[in-house]
Amino acid sequence: MWTVGEDITREEYLHLLDTAKLLDREQAYLLVKVMATTGVSVLGLPRLTVEAVQAGELKVEHDVVPLAPGLRDELTAYAEWKGIQTGPVFATSSGKPYNSTQVSRYLYDLCRSAGLEEEKCRPSALRKLYRATKSEVDARAADMAEQIMNRQADGERLPVFPKFHEKTLPEQKAAEAEVKTEESGVPWSAPDDSGIQMTHEDIEGYMIILRAKGRTAATRQYGSILRQLYNDLPEDKCIRRGTLARWVELLQEKGYAPNTINSFAIVANGFLDYIGHREYQLSDLPKQEKNPQPELTRSEYLQLLQAAKRLDREREYLMVKLFASCDLPVQQLGKVTVEAARAGSLTVESSGTRSVLHLPGCLCRELLSYAEREGVGTGPIFLSNRDKAMCRASVVKSITRLSEEAGVPSVKGNPACLRRLFRSTRAAVEASFAVLVEQAMDRQAEQEQLIAGWEV
Repeated sequence: MWTVGEDITREEYLHLLDTAKLLDREQAYLLVKVMATTGVSVLGLPRLTVEAVQAGELKVEHDVVPLAPGLRDELTAYAEWKGIQTGPVFATSSGKPYNSTQVSRYLYDLCRSAGLEEEKCRPSALRKLYRATKSEVDARAADMAEQIMNRQADGERLPVFPKFHEKTLPEQKAAEAEVKTEESGVPWSAPDDSGIQMTHEDIEGYMIILRAKGRTAATRQYGSILRQLYNDLPEDKCIRRGTLARWVELLQEKGYAPNTINSFAIVANGFLDYIGHREYQLSDLPKQEKNPQPELTRSEYLQLLQAAKRLDREREYLMVKLFASCDLPVQQLGKVTVEAARAGSLTVESSGTRSVLHLPGCLCRELLSYAEREGVGTGPIFLSNRDKAMCRASVVKSITRLSEEAGVPSVKGNPACLRRLFRSTRAAVEASFAVLVEQAMDRQAEQEQLIAGWEV
């Protein structure tokens, strides 16, 4: 007995193909196979043309899906038999593409002949089977990608650091002392300017306006930026003349890139326009970087690790390795805790989006070993000499100083370049697996061809 419900199993799908072959219903056979192996909808079927078959790929929504070699051969043979030399493969005698009623009728008749529930042969059920199959293959590929990244991290692991007798080295203490944590002397505003108070209600109102204008994608990011501005304001939460200029300086002190600061200022200006106080806008926006940031190579990354080991700077070694092993924002470094190292992952939130970052096993072991020697039993692992989580400026300064001593260009010695190295490395691994995913889908199609192909 076949199970009742809209979802169709792979066994039921093969049974449909077998039934179509047995009853010599080639159109229905191909319709079922195309929808279950490409995910195309009825509305997208007219895109399945003779030209698309010859090219070996079909545009499905925003993606281009390759056609398995076996399916291409079957579609080509069917088009030749029908005398279709150009245009849609599934078309009436007058050359018009099949409409949804015609497609549904072919599928319904086949489903009834196969003894399946009608829901099993709806286009939506066949497309769901395709998505489920691809998700399963993608998941396996993602697991393999993680394993490759872990193996690469293990291969790049340097010998364990010698045990430290002091909590921090003298040179580390001196470097941290250079990082000024007190606020700049620039005033937030002129004393005689009452300004306008910023409220959470105003922020939410601005978000509603953005969503109403269809700018849903930007809403979370804008909200995060405005909440940061609110948190950085003085206790009275008022914006006055000069406030945004002071905020830009504060962001620069925290180590934000010029392009990022420019984006923050534009969002703040838009908010002030919304609340009707353009007089407090920042007129001179920070200049954007004209040249893209240089790329850090894998060999330069290993050069940084080797220099950190040679100089006995274990903390810098671990920070460099951490930023090159996961896409961790600098301001989220405090979330790298003893608990996270034990779990092998941590949850971060950036621009309103929450994500889980995987930590390679070898890095977790080094982090826990370092924490144990430093006497950190719980909470953040990277601490300043005041036993507080390291600030952004201190992190950037430490890694930049290490890069100079390692002979790596200082413009490459920063968390942003290390994160970019991680993303490019992972993209290369995923790209190679994308090919393997398509090959796996092709192999599955070929195996099913042997079981239920029109011509075996």
